[in-house]
Amino acid sequence: MSKTSKEVAEFYNSFTKYQNRVGINSRIRTILKNLKKLKLKPNIKILEVGCGVGLLTVQLKKIYSLASLFGTDISEGCIKEATDRAGDSRTKFLVTDMTDFNPTDNFDLVLFADVLEHIPVENHFAIFKKLSECTHKNSVIAINIPHPAYLEWQIKFDPEVLQIIDQPLHLPMLIDSIYKNGFMIKELSSYSLYHNLPNYQWMEIRKQIDINDFRSKSSFENKLMEIKTRWPL
Repeated sequence: MSKTSKEVAEFYNSFTKYQNRVGINSRIRTILKNLKKLKLKPNIKILEVGCGVGLLTVQLKKIYSLASLFGTDISEGCIKEATDRAGDSRTKFLVTDMTDFNPTDNFDLVLFADVLEHIPVENHFAIFKKLSECTHKNSVIAINIPHPAYLEWQIKFDPEVLQIIDQPLHLPMLIDSIYKNGFMIKELSSYSLYHNLPNYQWMEIRKQIDINDFRSKSSFENKLMEIKTRWPL
């Protein structure tokens, strides 16, 4: 049975204690390590979708020390705590389920840190359409989600840990929302935390390649490539 935005908001209003109790764990630290690999500048504009109580926001401010951050969440209680924890002149927050989000900034990084699986699939296309309007050619959309097989395992064997909406997001469920809105999947990796099999996935989403941007490398660059590829495999 589908849940209303009000029901979801009420769930996460009561979920703040759990978030604070869990704190910065290995899942969040892994997300931060993956973000560092992107090598983005410290003064970027960041949109953190589903910021919760702002635990990850504080860590983002440490990595991107000159960044301006915009955090959104469906829960008024979460946004209040996030504002108290991380709000300042460069860090703003907004209560929204993203269906009514009307961005005015152009973001360099959009982060879904274990959030997309909690947003109804029927809303994904509209959200990516909005993101296509507030990102630029070099923007990155970074997505961390539970591996769909792991979430199916939880649904069957450990349902009491599930949140009010917890959907396994198999890749075919995401393709239209991503590609029909001008994005592409640049990187996709599965990794293991807490279990013997991969139970999380990390995605790096970029704007689709403009075929007019293809250029041949210089002869010097090609010679370097030849030298590098001669090393034993």
